[in-house]
Amino acid sequence: MGFSRRGIFTVPTLPATLTAFPVPVSITDNDFKQAGSGGYVGDSLARDVRFFSNSGLTTPLPFVKKHYDAAAGQFVGWVKPGSLASGQLIYAGIGDPALNADISDVSNTFNTGFNNVVIFFDAGGGALGAKDLITNVTGTVTGATLATGINGPAASFNGSGQRIDFGTGNYVTTGQLLVTVIVKPNTTNRCDVVSVWSLGVAPASQYDLVWGITSGKPDLYFVGPGGIKHSGAGGSGISTGTWYSMHGQADGTHVRCFLNGALQASDAGGAPGEGPQTSPTDAFRIGENNNGDGDTDAIVDTVYVHNTARLISADYESWLQVEDAALRDPASFLSYSSEPFVAGGAAAVRHYSKFVGGL
Repeated sequence: MGFSRRGIFTVPTLPATLTAFPVPVSITDNDFKQAGSGGYVGDSLARDVRFFSNSGLTTPLPFVKKHYDAAAGQFVGWVKPGSLASGQLIYAGIGDPALNADISDVSNTFNTGFNNVVIFFDAGGGALGAKDLITNVTGTVTGATLATGINGPAASFNGSGQRIDFGTGNYVTTGQLLVTVIVKPNTTNRCDVVSVWSLGVAPASQYDLVWGITSGKPDLYFVGPGGIKHSGAGGSGISTGTWYSMHGQADGTHVRCFLNGALQASDAGGAPGEGPQTSPTDAFRIGENNNGDGDTDAIVDTVYVHNTARLISADYESWLQVEDAALRDPASFLSYSSEPFVAGGAAAVRHYSKFVGGL
């Protein structure tokens, strides 16, 4: 390929090697500006940016582009190597004039363990749009507005029944569930952020990731055949105006909550009906819960619903620690350098943009 620039992303020190991990990429650098504005991107939609596992830019990696700002030189998305290890290099080819097709590959970037990956965007005229990449469903927005997040556009909720609905589908398809949210609270009072609940079965089950029921602390509530179960309030409180990653996890035995990648609380476990219930039809909502008794007052940046608890060698925090670092501060997670690229030629002196240490 005729790329004019080779970008090099370096993975920091990780607590474990992860497989099937979609790596968030958020870079603002002159390399990603338009070619006529001091950069190397020739296409107005950055369709001439691709990702590779080798320095020769011949072995492509699946990726998804979420957002591109040509004037700022900002590229936001995900790339998925076969595995992710400390010190690993991920390469970007930038500025091949022959490339003008969007090859974002959702099915191979999020091919293991993801039920929902929600992105937000400007739907026109500054209106908020929301889309679930996995189901290809555009959300129905009620009251929420467009905001600026740490991974590009985000959704702002200020209570009063504001929500985004993604309709019905098979959202809870296994005996495990993990909900991931990157969020900036506007209040420490009760807020319900993500709800997944079953329809057409009795008794119905619901998973509700919340904070503030107990002193501004996160909690995962599960309502199922065994009654109401929840992780218990986290040990750390939240503050307004600060970005957090919150995880709610149910693995069939325990219900747990995490804040910024660290375990906050776990129930005693073992009660019947503790884990997720598989139902033929489920509903999925961001914002006010389906009971109408839990509004949201926060900016929401990223939402994942996994159909696995992400248990890795009995260390369930490894995945969550990396996911926290990568999503809550993606611009610092990967260090970036670049150099001119000539296929088969020697590398020139690198331009270093960012460098960070390990987790």
